[in-house]
Amino acid sequence: MVMKAKIEAWLENKSAEMGFFLVEVEISKKNEISVFIDTEQGIGIQECTQVSRGLSEFLGDAMEKYSLEVSSPGLDRPLKVAAQFAKNLGKNIEIELKDNSIVAGKMTAVTSKDITIEEKTKSKKKEVEPIFKTFSFSEVKEVKVSISFK
Repeated sequence: MVMKAKIEAWLENKSAEMGFFLVEVEISKKNEISVFIDTEQGIGIQECTQVSRGLSEFLGDAMEKYSLEVSSPGLDRPLKVAAQFAKNLGKNIEIELKDNSIVAGKMTAVTSKDITIEEKTKSKKKEVEPIFKTFSFSEVKEVKVSISFK
């Protein structure tokens, strides 16, 4: 855990300077370090390469024991940090609640305590009143952006 804290501290320190935000750092039992970063516009290969090189240089000889991968969090990973929620405001999401139920809708608001969605309604009527539901993060297991191939 010392290595993870060291990596997170370096990344947090460099994030403003390099123009990204840290999503997550994972270190596997096989000594594989996975760093997930993003930007408001989406992270590119050049930014990931720059962060990877800087982090490798910072860790120095310790990198001989580890492999390092720096990438975007991808569409299939749950949202983890406030900047991700802000970036995806207005997008369709799926919320898995702690009771394992799933609700879907457009994210319309998010605070440090809760998230609000406009729930998808199915009706044959043309004008349907939107249904807004707010969920406390204490009742949320995970939130993912809905992927649509339409």
